[in-house]
Amino acid sequence: MNPYRFEKKFLLDPWDRDAFIARLSRLGCNEIYHERWVNNLYVDSPEADAYWDNVDGLSSRSKTRFRWYGEAPGLHKVRAERKIKLDDVNRKLTHDLGELDTSIAPALLFHHITQRIQNQEASDFYHSLIQAPSLINRYRRLYFLNADESVRITIDSDLSYFNPNNGLSAEAQDRIVIELKAPAEHPIAQDLVPSQLYKSSKYVDGLLATQPHF
Repeated sequence: MNPYRFEKKFLLDPWDRDAFIARLSRLGCNEIYHERWVNNLYVDSPEADAYWDNVDGLSSRSKTRFRWYGEAPGLHKVRAERKIKLDDVNRKLTHDLGELDTSIAPALLFHHITQRIQNQEASDFYHSLIQAPSLINRYRRLYFLNADESVRITIDSDLSYFNPNNGLSAEAQDRIVIELKAPAEHPIAQDLVPSQLYKSSKYVDGLLATQPHF
């Protein structure tokens, strides 16, 4: 079985959100889960390799983040995720780290994360032990799934970014990011994906907004 999946991103104007959701319904896609806040702590090398690999458009690249859900800081279940991209398809490695206090400083939170990685022998994430926190982002997410569960669409809004290295923050309230994961030739994917795709990433956008020298 091919572990990679077709994934496309595109932007939506906030005022088109309701019309897009109605369109998903007509295509047989239903909402799953409740809308929830997604929080990510990204890590990168001192040379910002994950950032530059994306900016340079390398066809093979990866990035690592630590994700938890919830609007308010506090004790949350944290999951390690490593996204690996190969051309137009992606796969994701994950590992559940258990509950951690997300209200503490990012550097201290990452220290606790690295302790969990070592104690739990999460070898897929040993590479992050020599990395450092580079960005925190958060957004509200809606999830949709089609009838045969082969197409998954997420709608992300109220994006915000915080750079733990300089204390700068930024928001992107004027954009909605749509992510579609599906078999490449699926008719719903062909119908929804516009000609103009979202070439960047939330990670790159966050660093551009909070790291002046980039």
